[in-house]
Amino acid sequence: MSTGTRPPRRDERGAGTVLVIGVVLMLAALALVGVMVGGYSTAQHATSGAADLVALSAAAAYRDGGDACAAAAAIATDNQVEVTGCTVAGDAIDYAVAVTVRRHLSGPVGWPITVSATAVAGHLAPS
Repeated sequence: MSTGTRPPRRDERGAGTVLVIGVVLMLAALALVGVMVGGYSTAQHATSGAADLVALSAAAAYRDGGDACAAAAAIATDNQVEVTGCTVAGDAIDYAVAVTVRRHLSGPVGWPITVSATAVAGHLAPS
């Protein structure tokens, strides 16, 4: 047996803790990004559905002789969206109404996020 001195051992206690904390923080960041992407996707689908509803309502109002864009604005307000564009093309028989709506959301840390969608309703015979 050797009675020589052994080199001193380095104290590495806690190194695994630092690694685990790093992994947990990375997973938390990925979860936050996933929640943000999911929220944006949900908002985009809801805004698209609202745009479809607004365009259909505007087309129905135009068909009945009313103001399509005024009807679009009224329905948009009821659905928490804002009309940013309204176009009516055609005549009383062949027509199409195109509506663009926008919804404002508050993102993480209060960052504003705007989601837009466009929909067309009516029937316009090809020329």
